[in-house]
Amino acid sequence: MPWAGLAQATGYYDQSHMAAEFRALFGVAPSAFFSGRLPAGTPCPSRAGR
Repeated sequence: MPWAGLAQATGYYDQSHMAAEFRALFGVAPSAFFSGRLPAGTPCPSRAGR
């Protein structure tokens, strides 16, 4: 399914709004994510010493 159709089917106003939210959540654009170009992993901060 084209990105615009997916955006509409999932309740987004348009493709750019869906892509912006996806990028904010996952750190990369949807096309990069699904082609395997993922952001570098970062460890969770340690809670020790709090």
